[in-house]
Amino acid sequence: MKKFDSTVSQYSRFWDVAPLMIDSLMAYIVRGANLPVEGVHPYKAVHPNQLTMIFRFRCSTQEIAEEIVKKIIEDEYEIEISFYFAGFKQVSMNLVSISSDQLRSVLSKTVADGGSTNAQYIHRQQTSTFVGRYLTNVRKMIYMENEKANMSMLTTSLEDQFSSLMEQAMTSTKEVKLDLKLYEQVWSSNDFNPDKITNTINKLFIFNKTATEHSKYTDTFFNLNQKNDQASSTSASVAGGFSIFGIGGSIQGSGSSSSSSSNALSNTRKDIYSSKDVQDLLAKEKIESEWTGEKWVPKSLYVYRITDVADYLQVGIIAKQLVADKQNGAIIRTVSTNIKGLTASNATLPSFMVGEIRLFGGRLTALTASWLICDGSQISRNTYSRLYDAIGNLYGDTGNGATFMLPDFRGRVPVGVDPSRMRVSGAITIGLVGGHATYQLKIDQLPSHNHGAGSLATSTAGAHSHTIADPGHNHGGHTQAATNNLASPSVIAKQFTYEITTTDLSSPIEEIQDYASLDLEPFEKSPIWSNNYLSQLNIQRRPFAFQIELVQSVINSGNSLVSLRTGAGKTYIAALLIKYYYMKKQKEENKQFLTFFFIPNRSIRDQQVTAIRDVGDLRVMPCDDDSSVHEFVQYSHVIVCTPQKFLNCLIDKTIFFNQVDLLIFDECHHCIGNHPYSKIMEQYLVYHPLEHQPKIIGLTASCGTKLTRSELVLKELLNSQERQHNALNKLYELCATLNCNDVVTIKNTEHIEELSKKIHMPIDDQILDVQSMSFDQHLKKLVAAIESLLKYIGSQCSPTIGALTDEQTLVERKKDAEKQNNFENVILIKYMIMFVKRLDALTNLPMKSIINDIINKIDLFYNKKEMPLTIETKVHDYCIQTMNSIVEQLKESQYYLTNPKLDFLTDLLQRLIKQRDDARGLILVSRTLYAKLLFDYFNERQDSKDIIKPYWLVGQNGVDYQNSLSEQDEALQNFRKGLSNVLIATDIVQEGLDVPECSFIIRYEFVSNEIGTVQSRGRARAEKSSCFLVVDKGSKNHNKEMINRLKEKEMSEALNNWQQISSHDLKLNLQKVQSRIIDQWRAEADWKKIVQSKLQDSEGIDGKVSCRTCDYYLGEISWIRKRNSNYFVRQQQLAEHVEIELYSSAQMYKEIQVNGKVRCGNRKCREDIGGVQQYTDRPDIKEICALACKKLKFTLKDQHGDYQVSTVKKWTEVTFKIPELEPLMSTNAAPDQP
Repeated sequence: MKKFDSTVSQYSRFWDVAPLMIDSLMAYIVRGANLPVEGVHPYKAVHPNQLTMIFRFRCSTQEIAEEIVKKIIEDEYEIEISFYFAGFKQVSMNLVSISSDQLRSVLSKTVADGGSTNAQYIHRQQTSTFVGRYLTNVRKMIYMENEKANMSMLTTSLEDQFSSLMEQAMTSTKEVKLDLKLYEQVWSSNDFNPDKITNTINKLFIFNKTATEHSKYTDTFFNLNQKNDQASSTSASVAGGFSIFGIGGSIQGSGSSSSSSSNALSNTRKDIYSSKDVQDLLAKEKIESEWTGEKWVPKSLYVYRITDVADYLQVGIIAKQLVADKQNGAIIRTVSTNIKGLTASNATLPSFMVGEIRLFGGRLTALTASWLICDGSQISRNTYSRLYDAIGNLYGDTGNGATFMLPDFRGRVPVGVDPSRMRVSGAITIGLVGGHATYQLKIDQLPSHNHGAGSLATSTAGAHSHTIADPGHNHGGHTQAATNNLASPSVIAKQFTYEITTTDLSSPIEEIQDYASLDLEPFEKSPIWSNNYLSQLNIQRRPFAFQIELVQSVINSGNSLVSLRTGAGKTYIAALLIKYYYMKKQKEENKQFLTFFFIPNRSIRDQQVTAIRDVGDLRVMPCDDDSSVHEFVQYSHVIVCTPQKFLNCLIDKTIFFNQVDLLIFDECHHCIGNHPYSKIMEQYLVYHPLEHQPKIIGLTASCGTKLTRSELVLKELLNSQERQHNALNKLYELCATLNCNDVVTIKNTEHIEELSKKIHMPIDDQILDVQSMSFDQHLKKLVAAIESLLKYIGSQCSPTIGALTDEQTLVERKKDAEKQNNFENVILIKYMIMFVKRLDALTNLPMKSIINDIINKIDLFYNKKEMPLTIETKVHDYCIQTMNSIVEQLKESQYYLTNPKLDFLTDLLQRLIKQRDDARGLILVSRTLYAKLLFDYFNERQDSKDIIKPYWLVGQNGVDYQNSLSEQDEALQNFRKGLSNVLIATDIVQEGLDVPECSFIIRYEFVSNEIGTVQSRGRARAEKSSCFLVVDKGSKNHNKEMINRLKEKEMSEALNNWQQISSHDLKLNLQKVQSRIIDQWRAEADWKKIVQSKLQDSEGIDGKVSCRTCDYYLGEISWIRKRNSNYFVRQQQLAEHVEIELYSSAQMYKEIQVNGKVRCGNRKCREDIGGVQQYTDRPDIKEICALACKKLKFTLKDQHGDYQVSTVKKWTEVTFKIPELEPLMSTNAAPDQP
């Protein structure tokens, strides 16, 4: 087998062979009558010295390997072994080698004889030629070319046998329909050049206009070109080497009939042929064609896979070898592998599986050699290869590649894997450990209880000791390690040392025992909450007065949008509201309570969970990346998740609005357009309007604006009256979409003052514009070099592209090239886009860093391919040469390692850090490129090394650089601990992510929108903090920031005006706006239904999937399946068209095991197109290739029969229906009743 599956090894059988010095042996898989099985190569060993041998049989496909294993176990196949012993007579006419490598070499050479080593298919008409080539290579590469040797027994009738086996292969294997555009994948592809076939067919059949008109165009008719037909039948040389019409038979046309003969056309004469007649004749030749109205166009071929055909041909060679072995004195042994009757008593079938873990209560000396102690030892991968195949590095990676670790159960208790976290939150996959053997509870974690006084009696206070006889009691709960945890059984605590194992110290202890007696009126109305009242509510942290005002405003208003600046505690306000509605429901109904708290991105999930838990009594659960929200409903009060998680369950109907009491939208200004927030509200208002609807609360620091016409921005913002009108409309739209009745802000002047005093804002908020005229002279050389490279690369494109410096325009050109199958342009434009990005960064980053980054990117693009295009090699070499040349010109410059703007930034940082002992700050940048290169710059700069301690933080999906989730956590932890004092980050930290109170924020050439301006300022929370924007004076970013500050004024005005509108007018206006939004949603839904109804089922589509970059054929559209949001093709269907790179260890995501990545199989491309995965709950489908839609291209016929190319970003946007994965049929169904 290609893969030695360790699960099969448990069925191994052992045979003892006397040590008579075996010279060589051959092992074969045979069926009845010693007939070799197709698709599996024999195993050959020369001078084997092992006492125990493992026979490894190479199979052509994984499916064949699995079928053979099954039939060997069931005794349908047997293993036949032929031994030659040293000193025994052997004849010289035996095979030189019958090894698997030799058989593969024969096939590879025969494929290459067809003109291409990449050929994958063969047409029926080519079988005779293919067999001849194959036989020649067998004689050359396997049988000895020895004039004295008697080859008769090896070669007699072999050609006839090959021909017979080839016919058998054509009968037994499946035909494949191949688009004629892919004719180069067929053996001897010149035979199927579409132009040649088109020319030949149209010479044979001439359009008969008179007959077609006479039929009133009910069909199309053709005359046979007699002269061309005779030429083709005599020469047998149509379409590049074989007769197109060679199958024989007759066909009745509209004219006279004729009898059958060996050639359908040479002896068949008809007056005219209908289009169906022509198509039928071509179909006999396995060619599908179409009349376009002007000419016949061949569309596709029916062919066979070469590997399938070769499997049958190799049977002939192996059978000859078997005969030769028997006639040449080999000792033959046929071994039955029937294991059905075996029992554990005869010790042939092991009574355990490799990797199984058992309890053992005896002395270790009593263990057999088959077992190892689970003590965490490191053992050899080679010595215990089968065990390593089974468990790999699940229990720890030693990192040396030679050893692996055993499980360590010393002082541990095993717990079953719980991927859905139904009972244990940390046992999501095999191998995780956690929990504590002991845990000492803190005072505030002890539940209320009383101890009897015992014999104690004292009349005065003072130092004394006493003993209390505690009968013992159990404190419940569980420990939670920092990352992973497994639950352990509880132990009973005795005396005063509470050594216990708990179950969730991260969840708050419920203090409130009697909800019915709670008085919620102070919560709803009182501006001051006393310590005693807070204690009754189990609220440990006293809220500010302004926070109480906002809480009560929401309670009074109903659905509300809370507008409060960053850092002022919006999440805490939301947590208080959640607790209020929870207590109210327990007091009135004592029923299950459920809130969903939506977060715009997963990076802030854990911090929001912690903040909500802070109010006590609530079971708050984060929905992690691998889970679905409906799994947490039964045992949670609050579920924190991204909106898409909730939306998926809502659409799949695994959760309903009537199960939910409260929805909270964090950063609710996103609730516009196609954002998941907006999609949830569409479901809420359009599809579930009559259900019990949960309350809604929106949280934002800035309601935002929605200006889309940039040329009118300044005009509108400078016009006060127009600005106020538009601002109110935008506020109405946001509230109407969220179904909110009011925008809640702080109105009490004392509370506004409290906010200013308690929640610090930057005292220094400046735009620092930098002028670097002296630097311009040095910059010109590098700019000129990059612009010349852009011009050169553009000139190499076909059609040529001017020296564009606009990134978006180049992206659109790249999309056009992808649709037009212009592989060269796609590659070259990718280089141009990379250069344009660096061109924009030249004044902001060190020249040395940019040049090195460019060279690294060029090499990365180029070296990824095994066989780069000639034009790419030319461009790569020219670019490298040019960049190396410019280095020599610039490296002596004083600005090679830095520039004036970076010097200015460094001086600013040093000044800010020296101002205070605990100084820490953020540098916010626009791209991952900036974050990484600035980090490198400060690390390498010697004059500030002792002052500036940088770290960088970016997302995991960056284009140029990425941080994994663990790297993101490490960056934040180092910053919080003070190991770094400057965190250089993209906008991953700008929205909601809680970092330590920063004493300064610097936006370095980074300006997003007005919301980003407000939020970045809010990250500077330390007292007397500073906020700066460093930009080039008069640049786009400088002007954009000025616009943002005008927009910020617009938002403030809108909120002030909102408060002046009467509640009656607000209600009417909101209803009007909401009606318009709902009507728009309904219209879009109706249109979507119309589009969906016209979509074809993919299974019936004549279309292909190809790599978007190079148009390399990957498979058929009909192969695609989906499961939930995962779209995939089974790996065995793509195996011949992709390259798979396996990871050193698999990664688990709930029921999905990710084993590696999938690349385009074109060695000139090798673009990443997806991942290799397995569904752990669906072993029946084995490995799949989960494909990235944005990396694919779809070619399919439209209603007119023309091929159309489609490229979309998301699977939900494709123009065909993709079927769901078929459900797994249960094997445990009850038997039918008699």
